[in-house]
Amino acid sequence: AALKIAEELTDLRGQGVDQGRLGALALTEGKLEDALTRGQAALRMFQQHHEPEMEAAAWHQLGRVYHALRQPDQAERHYLEAARISEQRGHLAAAASTWNQLAVVAEGAGKLEAAEEWCRKALSVAQHLDPASQEIWQPYAILATIIDKKARAAADDEQRTALDMQARDYRELQQRAPRV
Repeated sequence: AALKIAEELTDLRGQGVDQGRLGALALTEGKLEDALTRGQAALRMFQQHHEPEMEAAAWHQLGRVYHALRQPDQAERHYLEAARISEQRGHLAAAASTWNQLAVVAEGAGKLEAAEEWCRKALSVAQHLDPASQEIWQPYAILATIIDKKARAAADDEQRTALDMQARDYRELQQRAPRV
């Protein structure tokens, strides 16, 4: 109903918001093609209306859809654009969240070096956020997973042990730091 009203009023921003919400709902319900169509519509409307913050949110949402569709290259492309806009506009929390998602996509695609790079970028950006926020410590969990994979692949016992300890430290930091 809200979308119909926004269309009748030729309210591009309202239409974009409603398309984005319907796309998020479709994603939650597993209706990925509908989520993709609505996300793309929202992105176009925010671009036409020159709404960079909302455009970044639409790029991020499309990254989530492509990740769910198991299209990591498309997910990465959309997340990168979301992060670029968010960082450019000074929205560090949004940028850090997107860098985290990039790390998850890269790690899932077996690109451990890239995943580690995205985690470190998220950590650099997150340093400027509220240290009590649970979200800023999330990259450490991703780093622990990456380091675990490197440890399993290590041929040298000494290197494997060092990597296992590093992964354990990252997990502990992620879990305990927000409470401290």
